[in-house]
Amino acid sequence: MEYRSLNKLTAFFVGSLFILTNAFAASEDIAASKKTEAPGLVNLSSLLQDAGQKNPGILAKKKEYESKKGMVIDTWLLEDPEFGVDVEGQPDLFAFDRRMNSEFMAVQTVPFPTKLLFRGLAASKEAEAAYQAYREEERQFIWRLKEPYYKLYFAKKTIELLKENQQLLEQAEKTAQTLYESGNAMQADVLKARIEISKIEIDLFNAKQEERLQEARLSSLLSQPMSTHYELNMPAERQEMSLSIEQLEEISLRQRPELRMFVLESERAGFNQALAHHEWLPDITLRYEGRQYLGEGDIREHDTFIGFSVPVWSLLKGVGGTWAAADAEAAAARERLAQARNELLLDVQGAYLALKQAEHALQAYESNILPQAKQQVEVLLAAYEGGKTVFLNVIDAQRTLRDSQIEYYRALTDYQIALAELTACCGIDLLEKV
Repeated sequence: MEYRSLNKLTAFFVGSLFILTNAFAASEDIAASKKTEAPGLVNLSSLLQDAGQKNPGILAKKKEYESKKGMVIDTWLLEDPEFGVDVEGQPDLFAFDRRMNSEFMAVQTVPFPTKLLFRGLAASKEAEAAYQAYREEERQFIWRLKEPYYKLYFAKKTIELLKENQQLLEQAEKTAQTLYESGNAMQADVLKARIEISKIEIDLFNAKQEERLQEARLSSLLSQPMSTHYELNMPAERQEMSLSIEQLEEISLRQRPELRMFVLESERAGFNQALAHHEWLPDITLRYEGRQYLGEGDIREHDTFIGFSVPVWSLLKGVGGTWAAADAEAAAARERLAQARNELLLDVQGAYLALKQAEHALQAYESNILPQAKQQVEVLLAAYEGGKTVFLNVIDAQRTLRDSQIEYYRALTDYQIALAELTACCGIDLLEKV
């Protein structure tokens, strides 16, 4: 009778732990089922669409661009002309009917043509640079939102796996306790199970804190209350990117809004430099005068005037430092462009290597580590059933499987984050280029 009872308890213990071997696949099916039925799911595309239209940083950059764009026309146009009437020969201030004659004048100052040209070109480049800054803010915001989104996904998956393992260990503890009370197991088996449960509780608490942190980061970016909770619907399958590092560098140099902004800033500084060296060129003043004498209805005399400014002070200003300052500004803009280019290429390299590292890890987990971890649990379960191993080895195998599952999702999260960072570096959706 005791032998049959022992067999039943052993079978119950083995059966409960055998569930562990299918935890990875089962957790995926359960999670997929829950995510399909759960209300209020939030996916990344909807977050990006809604947040991009409301984010203060993006809206500020957009308004800055609109402001710069609206000022361009001002630099291409002349200053307002002047019109006036000179009343001559009045004996008193308001004795208009006793004036001797009236003189009508119109004056227009025209800058040297190259001044208008370079001012207009510089303003146009400044507006274009503001537009690229606006686009860059959009790109950076998408990256800033994707990172906590994927980290929140990892935290939720970690909590899910830990809870599953916690339930299995609690079941194993009960089984070990029953076997110990019947004299067919050591007390150390029960103690080891309790220790593992306590460790999982610590990991579960830490994972929940990480979940709240990433939800707070999302709420901050989305201008939502910090207490907001998010249900995510990110597919476990990864979308592979097959572009080479050379292709990515070429795309980033051509498409990245930030680099384009530095290019335009360098061009603007070049036009300002040319403008500074043309400031001494003479402006033209055109003036017309028409004189009407007392008692006559028509204008009898017409005077015209064409004058040129004498660049006395402009030349002194240029020699005194404005030319050197403009040259230095242009040189500084070129160096900033070179630095931005180098930093961009370094960022591309870093994101690409991180992507490849995560990709390599995922392949290792999918092809070797997870299958072998499951197999190890199965082998040790069979050995324990046959009395050829101890409970400690089964617990260690279970811990290895649990840690492998968590590390798999960590690698998946790292892959998604690296892909998002690489996309931000290149300024376009890389998955469309695969």
